[in-house]
Amino acid sequence: MNRRGIIAIYIILFSLLVGCYASANSAAQTKSDLRTVWELSQKVLEQSDKIIIKHSSPYQNYSTKANFDEMAIQISEKLQFPLKKVDMHEEHPIYESTYLEGEEVNVSLILLGTDKQEAYLIVKRETVGKETINQAEAWEQKMEELLVSAGIKPNWNIVIQGLLPTKQETSEEFFRVVQNGTGAKEIERYDGYRTSSVTYISPEIKSSVKSANRLVNLQAAIHQVTGTDEMRATIGIPLITIEY
Repeated sequence: MNRRGIIAIYIILFSLLVGCYASANSAAQTKSDLRTVWELSQKVLEQSDKIIIKHSSPYQNYSTKANFDEMAIQISEKLQFPLKKVDMHEEHPIYESTYLEGEEVNVSLILLGTDKQEAYLIVKRETVGKETINQAEAWEQKMEELLVSAGIKPNWNIVIQGLLPTKQETSEEFFRVVQNGTGAKEIERYDGYRTSSVTYISPEIKSSVKSANRLVNLQAAIHQVTGTDEMRATIGIPLITIEY
């Protein structure tokens, strides 16, 4: 996929998430949503091949390109990303800074400009391959502190994807473990060709969004990989924002 295509996907995904903010269900809850979805994935996946931790939120308004440039440099410094040059996508400014953690972890900061001269911020950490929960949580906690210190309310989206252990594992068994493992209530279900997806509301998960005017905070999906017997499973909090 070329750079324009990637930028367009970010803009579409972000427009779907604007206005959706994290909310606490109970002060007594201490387990992070990241750990909740991680522990759930360990019960149902053979291996977590992809882990995405992403913050997205409106940032600030800007009046000129120079104003956007200054804003981009400032947020990059505050969140401890390498300084880069602002590019233009058609008539919109876009700033992207990335770095690698080891060989399999890509961390990125993206600041997008819009027609209304509003800037939107995306901070994402994507792991392809093996990782421990401690590594993932350490990054999320550090980035949350940096976001808060920059005056930004963290709004996390977490997605874990991998293969089911065996081809005998059924989609119904997968969804049953997801629902029972989080005490969740099914809200909506979609069944299509080689693909099924269910959204839930779970009391064990802090964040939530509205989907079709109903509150949800957990989504699980399963897809049969084309030309194989492999079943790819994806779990997202509060929703899945990648292809499943």
